Amino acid sequence: KKPWQKTAVLGFMAGTYIGLAGMLYTMLGGLVPGVAASNPGLQKIITAIFFPVGLLMVTVNQAEMYTSNTLYLPLALYAKKANLGDVAKNWGISWFFNLLGGLFVATLGFHA
Repeated sequence: KKPWQKTAVLGFMAGTYIGLAGMLYTMLGGLVPGVAASNPGLQKIITAIFFPVGLLMVTVNQAEMYTSNTLYLPLALYAKKANLGDVAKNWGISWFFNLLGGLFVATLGFHA
């Protein structure tokens, strides 16, 4: 069990990592229009290489991703290591702060 503040910070970080990787994916995919016209498969490979960067950052930094919490926490509930209230609290906090992190990156990208 983690304090909710730690879940909130790690959730915000996960949202920013995924948002930054999404921006990288979009920018790199759009920066190769010549390749896209002549070889669209190569452009897709270039962008696909950068898609997992956000997931890698989340994993390496042990950030709280809502989607991973929906996998692991029911297992803890089944093993009676957590109760339904703990699971619901964690899901709510991680979802909300993932959203805030993503919106933060979107706002920075919009104003850049």
